[in-house]
Amino acid sequence: HLRPFQQQLEGFDRHLARGLRHLLQLPNNATAECFYAPVSRGGLGLLPLTELHAALQVAHGWQMLNSKDPAVRRIARVQLRQIADARHRIDSRAWEGRDEELCELLLNSQLGTSPDAPPKRRNGDIGSLWVDVQRHLRTLGLKLATAPACTDTGSEAATLQLRVPHHDKWLDHRTVL
Repeated sequence: HLRPFQQQLEGFDRHLARGLRHLLQLPNNATAECFYAPVSRGGLGLLPLTELHAALQVAHGWQMLNSKDPAVRRIARVQLRQIADARHRIDSRAWEGRDEELCELLLNSQLGTSPDAPPKRRNGDIGSLWVDVQRHLRTLGLKLATAPACTDTGSEAATLQLRVPHHDKWLDHRTVL
């Protein structure tokens, strides 16, 4: 997984804005707002790379958790369990058979509130896609949740699903990106 530093992305955004100012023959003190404004409002509709990277990481994490390949789903859950073990004192007996709930609480930054998983004082944390996904979900105000069963389509309740404020349905493999 590619994990560029936020400073690198911000630096590239600044370089892009400087190049666009030169290309469009705008003064150096012109604001970059017009580059990132929606096309419907007269802007170029660009997305800052930091926001694009955050959205792509959340989408990639969701795709791994909901992959059609059971091996990919298992790898994602094992990695999340390893992070939970590094950050929390997990009571293995209490969490036995509750892997989906553990993953959901960890990614929603709520695992520490459980009496069966108190946070460690020092969490020998390492950087990973999942820590980034957790941070982005918190920053963007999103949460993974269990989508209810739908009687119309006959679909069962699905865990670790995502819904965004501007879309009234739960995301699926066609709409996550």
